[in-house]
Order: sequence, then C-alpha cells, then structure tokens
Amino acid sequence: MKTARIIYGATMPDSPHYNADLRWRIRMRLHDPHFFVEFPGRPARAALIASALEINRARNEAHDVKIESAEGLRKGIKAGETLGALRMLLRQRKISEVILHPDTPVEIAELLRAEFRILVGGRPWYPERMKKTSAEIESIKESIRAAEEALYAVRERLSKASVRRGILHEGGNPLTSEMLRDSVEERFFKNGFFASGTITSSGAHAADPHAIGEGAISAGSPIVCDFFPYSRRTGFFADITRTFFKGKPSAARAKTYKAVLAAEERGIALLTAGIDGSDIHKAVSRVLGECGFKTDSVRGRGFIHSTGHGVGLECHEMPHIGGTPCVIPAGSVVTVEPGLYYPDDSYGIRIEDMVLVQKNGSAILTSFPKDFASAVID
Repeated sequence: MKTARIIYGATMPDSPHYNADLRWRIRMRLHDPHFFVEFPGRPARAALIASALEINRARNEAHDVKIESAEGLRKGIKAGETLGALRMLLRQRKISEVILHPDTPVEIAELLRAEFRILVGGRPWYPERMKKTSAEIESIKESIRAAEEALYAVRERLSKASVRRGILHEGGNPLTSEMLRDSVEERFFKNGFFASGTITSSGAHAADPHAIGEGAISAGSPIVCDFFPYSRRTGFFADITRTFFKGKPSAARAKTYKAVLAAEERGIALLTAGIDGSDIHKAVSRVLGECGFKTDSVRGRGFIHSTGHGVGLECHEMPHIGGTPCVIPAGSVVTVEPGLYYPDDSYGIRIEDMVLVQKNGSAILTSFPKDFASAVID
C-alpha cells in the first residue's frame, strides 16, 4: 500500500488557512491555500500543486519541492470532479492511503474518502520543527526586541500619566486599555511586525487571561501587557508578558506579584533538555500553593492555565508545558508564564519570558525587567 502525507494550507500568518508546518517546509509565502504532498521514504518527490497564478513564483521560491501545475493535472480528470488536481497526482503515484495534516478541513477528508483510505496525522507533524536553527533563533530574537521596545514605550507612557480620582489620565482624558493597545499595534506595524488582539488589560479584565482589556485604567491596579507580534518578513513570533502598576499596589496584590515571579523563576530554573513539561508545571503550581495561592478551576480562580508553550512560526506550538506529559527537546524555544487570577477581586497578574532550551539548562531570551520594583511605576 502506497501512502502520501498531505498538507492543505497557506503560509501567511494572517491567512485563515495558515499552516506553520507548510511555511516551515517550503519556505515561501502563500496567502491562498495549496495542497502539498509528501511520499514517505521518498522526500525528494514531495510536490506542491500550484495554479498558473502562483506557479512561476513557486518554482523560484519554494524550497526542496517539485512544483506540479494544477491546470496540467486537471487535463486528465472527468468534468466536475472535485479536488481534481490532487486526485490526479495521487493516481499517478498509485497512492491508496492518505495521511492528512490534523488541521485539514473535514470537507476535504470526506471528499477523498470514497477513493482513498484516510488517516489523520498527529502532532508534531514535523518533530524536527521544535528544534530551532541558529537562523530561526535570531528571527525570534528580532521579534522579541520589537515586543520589548513596545513594552518600554508603554512603561514610559504610564510613567507620564497623571492620576485623577483614582483613574489614569493623559492630556486631560482618561487613559484606556484601547489607547495603549492601538499605539502598540501601530508601532509593531510601522516597524515591520504585526499583532492583533494585543492584551493591555487591567481591573476585572485582567482577571480573565485572554481578555484584551477595555476602558479606563485605575491607579494601583495590575496592568497586564501580553505582546505577541510576528515579523512580517520571517513569520516568527515573540511572546512576552509583563504586569505593571501605576502607583503603589495593595499589600495583597504585591504579594501576588512576588508569588508569580517566584513561580516563574522556579519554572525557568528547571528547564533543560529531556525534562517532562508536566513536571515543570507541577513545580510551578507547587510554588504558588506554598505562597498561599490555591487554585479553583471550577470558579476560574488562581493558576488556571498551563505554564508555557513553544514559540516559533506559531505563537503557540509544541512542545507544551502543562498538565499533559511532553518531553522538552534541546533547541526548542518555550515560554514560562504562570499567572494568578481573581475575578471576585477584579485583578490578575501574569509574567512571561521566552527561554531557549539547552542540553544542560536553558538561556533566557527576553530581558525586560520583571522585579517588583520595576513593575511599580511612580
């Protein structure tokens, strides 16, 4: 039985069909979805099916792949036959079994099922993608620099804001989460990066880990800034979070911040090649518990998410650092990002760094200050 592995996707992060595995494999930009076919044991025969719109560019830019003309393949199919170019390529290679990338639309699987035995592949599709090359690490560092420059700009803006009746003001008007987010995302775009849904949340919004934030910012309330831009040139992401306070926070919130920082530092200290990510997650959770912070997942209180994840051509990719076992390989770039969230008390705090996993330990790639004194802005 001859088998083929198929990816259906685009390679631009802003495309609804984005597939990072395809971007990594062919190293060219495609906004529209294409079929990419591999034949296990015969990597030199991998094929990208391209229409006349993209075929010349694909021949010049796609890496280590044969370009097949969609129009040429369709000449041999019956009128009205769906996915004709793909079907013809598979027939030519006498394929009877197809392994689909796990992100493949169900519709495609069902259309192929009548002719081919269909299996769905697992993750990681390319295990070697977790191990970053030196060039990929430099691309990630470039995105980190953009994210940290934006954090410095936000910190400077908060330092210049005045406080009136407990609310931050700028130029006579309340300073809002939306104002911070708009300026950050505009800055990214001007500098060759892109971000959407940037988190600049405070108050009750900060108690929801993925709330992007809205409304006026209160003095003394944690301001969670989670920035995850990607380079429009390379496609590589950064992901870094800092929590600021404009004005002195309460003793309870200061204690929370210091507990999150201690947990994050413990997680980073444990990172090394071959460790199980679930062991790191347990250790991070243990630190928070020992500091007096318990988790109630049913009520959404405490440490209610995983400790971290891989970062590369996706903001969230393998390996994972959470409750599920996952061995962390050397060369992977991961986040460590514990947080504590208390909706009843209208606040949340998260600290996140990016770390390069090494054979014996790790190297922190992010450098923005995170000590408690740096988090408090006069």
